[in-house]
Amino acid sequence: MPKVNMTTLLTINAEPIREWLKGGEPDDEKQIHRVRVCIKKLRSLLKLIRDLSDSDMPVTTINEHLKSMSQCLSGQRDHDVVCGILRDKVAKEEDVAHRESFVLIQKLLDQVYQTPGSEPAQLRRSGQVVVVMIEELPSIRLSRKKLAEYLSAKTGKICKKGHKALDKADCVQLHKLRKKIKTLFYQVRILSDAGFDMDLPTKKLKKLGNRLGRIHDYCVLEKMLGESGINKLTREKIQPAGWQRVQDYIDAQRQKYLTQSDKLYRKWCRQQNRDAG
Repeated sequence: MPKVNMTTLLTINAEPIREWLKGGEPDDEKQIHRVRVCIKKLRSLLKLIRDLSDSDMPVTTINEHLKSMSQCLSGQRDHDVVCGILRDKVAKEEDVAHRESFVLIQKLLDQVYQTPGSEPAQLRRSGQVVVVMIEELPSIRLSRKKLAEYLSAKTGKICKKGHKALDKADCVQLHKLRKKIKTLFYQVRILSDAGFDMDLPTKKLKKLGNRLGRIHDYCVLEKMLGESGINKLTREKIQPAGWQRVQDYIDAQRQKYLTQSDKLYRKWCRQQNRDAG
């Protein structure tokens, strides 16, 4: 029975971290973005190994270091994303009074969430451990049949339960759904790119993950605005009407992407059900 060498896939997909360790800059946004994507890919592969391999491999330790790297980058990423949302709104807003509300809130966010960057020393240490441990892994091989059955089961579970998160429209539940979909997307894409077709199309899956990601971005913005420090400053500098404008914008954007996500989800799941039948 044909098998997939998971160690080889881990080694190949760890390349962005190796490149960054050789001379990457903590402020290079493009390179850091590649590292973030690399972390997600590696963790998705490690999940396959943990769930399908009986071998006692140090994959949990590798995953913990990848998780640490992700946490080092997440604070700065959230700040950059929400400020980008507000900048885009300011650029498109024609009403001067409305625009001023968004400008003031962006400035307040910059004051309150002045993060120290991506903690480069800790990030680099964890990256070095990840690279070394992957290089030292023995060959881990999983059968294509077992992988295909696993991914098919995961797809079925998402299609069976995902609608609850979309119907409830709760930020926490939607974020959990997004993580499951992104993990499945990376698993299928990596295997397909390596020549192991899992017979699961990824185009709609990727788009669905991106739409859910946009919802998460607005949830993060709302959470930041709900922090006590922000509220104290806004009471002094922003009128209630201005505050409401921003909240209305968050609600409208979130609803827009929720509608798009629900439509994509149903379309993708119908396609999977037809293919399974």
